[in-house]
This record gives sequence, structure tokens and C-alpha cells, in this order.
Amino acid sequence: MAAPHQCLVLPAKAGDTWVFDPEGPNRAFAIPNLSITYRARKEETIEVPAGTFQAIPVDSSRAVGPPFTGTTWYAPGIGVVKAVTNFGGRERTTVLKSFSPGR
Repeated sequence: MAAPHQCLVLPAKAGDTWVFDPEGPNRAFAIPNLSITYRARKEETIEVPAGTFQAIPVDSSRAVGPPFTGTTWYAPGIGVVKAVTNFGGRERTTVLKSFSPGR
């Protein structure tokens, strides 16, 4: 079984970096030489349709293969509240529209 693809490492501190390596334990869905580097930034306030959240932005990039960069904002207790990706020159923004806490 493949190891999970870690997009966020907790506890996240500004400046922390980690690499997803498809050649390593994630070989089950490997695409050769397409490792992704992640870097956490300082927590910030972000506003999306679902509300205003304190979130940890995580930048991601790939050095080999089709160009890819992105930033994903993670809010504690919520998850992803915003993501902006640029893949091959096409930018895409995704935002959280609503959120209802579990019971």
C-alpha cells in the first residue's frame, strides 16, 4: 500500500519544508521525477465566502515535468479554505463556500 501524500505536516511552522517523492514509498502511483516540494508560511487571516479564518498557507512547486506551483490555505479544525494553483500557465482558484462543524 502506498504511503499518503502529505500536503501538510503538523505542527506547521513558517519556513518548514518537506518533499513528496513518488519514487519513494509512494511508488504505487509514481510518475518518475515529479517530486513536489512544500513550504509552510506564517499563519494569516484569509477571507472566503464561508467566512474569515486564520490559516496556514503552504506553497508547493515541482521542479521537473510540467510546471506546477500553488498555495493552499489550511484552517485549524476546518481544512482547506482556499487553493490557488498554476499548472502549465493556467491558474485556478478554489474557495470554501460554506462550512458546518460536525456534531
